[in-house]
Amino acid sequence: MGLKKIWVLVVVGAGLVTAQVVQAHPLDFMVVKTKLKAAGNELSLETEVPFLFDYPSPEYERRLEFLTGYFGANFLVRQEGRPCTLKMDGLQIEEAQPLTRFNGRFSCPAEIAGIGELKIATDLFVDLFFDLNHFVTLEVGDQVQDLLFTPRQTASPVLVSQKNFGAVLKQFLELGIEHILFGLDHILFVVAVHLVVRKFRNIIILVTSFTIAHSLTLILAGLGLITITSRLVEPLIALSIGYMAWRNFAIERRGGITNLRERWLGTFGFGLIHGLGFAAALRAVEIPQNYFLPALLAFNGGVEIGQLAVVGALFPVLVFLQKRGKISFVVYGVSGIIAIISLIWFVQRILG
Repeated sequence: MGLKKIWVLVVVGAGLVTAQVVQAHPLDFMVVKTKLKAAGNELSLETEVPFLFDYPSPEYERRLEFLTGYFGANFLVRQEGRPCTLKMDGLQIEEAQPLTRFNGRFSCPAEIAGIGELKIATDLFVDLFFDLNHFVTLEVGDQVQDLLFTPRQTASPVLVSQKNFGAVLKQFLELGIEHILFGLDHILFVVAVHLVVRKFRNIIILVTSFTIAHSLTLILAGLGLITITSRLVEPLIALSIGYMAWRNFAIERRGGITNLRERWLGTFGFGLIHGLGFAAALRAVEIPQNYFLPALLAFNGGVEIGQLAVVGALFPVLVFLQKRGKISFVVYGVSGIIAIISLIWFVQRILG
């Protein structure tokens, strides 16, 4: 068997294995919302999770006993340093949404006079979900406070207020970076676009075109001015990756990019689609309305930093391979793997 045939088999095999092992675009964030409302020495608790839960026992009373133990160990409220005791009252499961709603009551040592008396810490559900945003709204009389807990901030939450506004923006900047660096489909698109680039100037042009495009649709979709279902956006993202990888074969045979306008327009057009994908991920976080636009811009900035990190790591490698005369071999191989992966993803996303 010739070397070319062996290489084709390696590419096909690697693409099939990678597409099955690493599923693209998993659920980016799990959003949990909790409302705590004070009355006397009690705090009513209502927690909503967009997920249907199974329990160790179908018996309702044993479910409540289990949930009281789980919530009591993972959702802590203290009043002036003294613990409040939790008892779960019930739960409702709405399969159509899907949604699971938990209700309970904290009994505190004394009547609750102000928010400042209370301290909250929670790592609720961090054992179940890798990336989680838990918004807690605390209401004591006329005082209302919004808190944001993440797996990195379970005891010292982000206070969603003007005082800690910078911390909120930092959190969404990090989410944008993580969405690129841990979203394999977006990484593969960036790699496919830049594999055939030989000049730093062209890198800047393509990065700029993608940035402008995804920023435009991210902002418009984030503001609700355009809406497209993810069932359409996700297959189009997979298709965009495959198209860019397929075009690399013809471009590489010409010795790299000779028609920058074609690549620029393609990157811009598909960047519009990827912006809609970013918007879908951001909507899942359910940002408090007062801070939506700044958080959206911070998220977009994080996406940009993530993209630049990928390009910054890729370009020196391509320059090194070009100097060694091995660039075409790598471009064909990597583009082939990306094309196969994107085709599998496209079929998977079409089939739902």
